[in-house]
Amino acid sequence: MLKKTFKKLVGLIIVVLLIGCSSSQQKLPEETPEKVVERFFKLLGEGGPSSLTEARKMVSDKYYHPTEENFKKWVDQYPSSTEIKNLQSKIIKDKRDEKIAQVTLEYSVPSDFGGTYTAKSSMNLILDHKSNSWKIDFTAETLPEETYKKEGGG
Repeated sequence: MLKKTFKKLVGLIIVVLLIGCSSSQQKLPEETPEKVVERFFKLLGEGGPSSLTEARKMVSDKYYHPTEENFKKWVDQYPSSTEIKNLQSKIIKDKRDEKIAQVTLEYSVPSDFGGTYTAKSSMNLILDHKSNSWKIDFTAETLPEETYKKEGGG
């Protein structure tokens, strides 16, 4: 009798643990980080109030969310002729154990000297748990401090 009760208790604990572990594994959003980045830059390229409003909605508010006015100022100089190409993406965990998507981009912009200027950059996206969607880390809050030191030459 004691053995049966013990087996039932162990079985119940295993079921509870399995349910708990599987429910904490949130599914990734249907829209991939690459598609989010493509849509974001397409909206910036279109310009106009409604496109910029939609683009701003794609920005994460986890650490900082720019006001409409600031966002417009920051993206106002974005040339609509910019060509964006996704090179690769990967999903990692940051120092806070949050899922971050790193998308490496190549972009080409018209040069003031003729022709185009091509460069590589990366953009991080933060998994928004409420909406189960990728949001743009517009102010680069998820980039490690070492990144700034490398890019700044210091």
